[in-house]
Amino acid sequence: SAPTHYVQIQRIYPKAWQQALKGNVLEIGCGSGTDTIHLSKLNESISLFSFDLGSNVAGLSKLLKNHKNTRVFRATALRIPLKDETIDMVYSFGVFHHTRNPEKCFEEAYRVLNKKGVLFFYLYSAHEDNPIKYAGVLLEKGLMQTLAFIPECLHRPFIFILSLPCLLLFSWPAQLLKIFGLLRISEKIPMYWGTTPASIIPDLKDRLLAPVNHRFKLKALKNLLQLKSFNEIHLKKTSAGLFGYCIK
Repeated sequence: SAPTHYVQIQRIYPKAWQQALKGNVLEIGCGSGTDTIHLSKLNESISLFSFDLGSNVAGLSKLLKNHKNTRVFRATALRIPLKDETIDMVYSFGVFHHTRNPEKCFEEAYRVLNKKGVLFFYLYSAHEDNPIKYAGVLLEKGLMQTLAFIPECLHRPFIFILSLPCLLLFSWPAQLLKIFGLLRISEKIPMYWGTTPASIIPDLKDRLLAPVNHRFKLKALKNLLQLKSFNEIHLKKTSAGLFGYCIK
């Protein structure tokens, strides 16, 4: 089965995650539904609400029809169709940075959360203090601009061809560093986890075929969350990006 994303947050904030996973849980951006399926089984006492902007939710809703604790619907993170203070925990992995207004996403998450409710999230980092990854961010911008001029039918072949130099320049050198025990250094290289084209193509699609890619600096993100009135803010910057949980 496909890997879940929430386990990355669970590893970083194990105690907070375990304590927060109760009551009404909202997943913002369910995508293919991998996390949705696992979350619905993880704690069957929760009421799980999951939504996405795409039409994929219709198929996912049918797939989860026997999961009585789960409701899947179509919506946007910029206007969540739920009443104020009705959710105990909000979870969103890699969604806000693909919207035209990430600030509004945080406002909406804050609005639907109960008092003392918790928000868990993952966002793209600007990697401003990592020269190698920062160069990758600049390259990403250039490639997105290039793809805008290429017919849509050629996007997938372009991504596949691009995966080969990415493996050669980034992933395989990172794997070599791991073999020599240099794990921390390897994780500073873009797509360090890659081994085959199939292993990095989903990531390339996510980054390059999205209409918008916002990237956040740690300090700016903290300031933003403080402005949104979150009572308690916990952020962690890793080689993969920015992880956080906030208490209302």
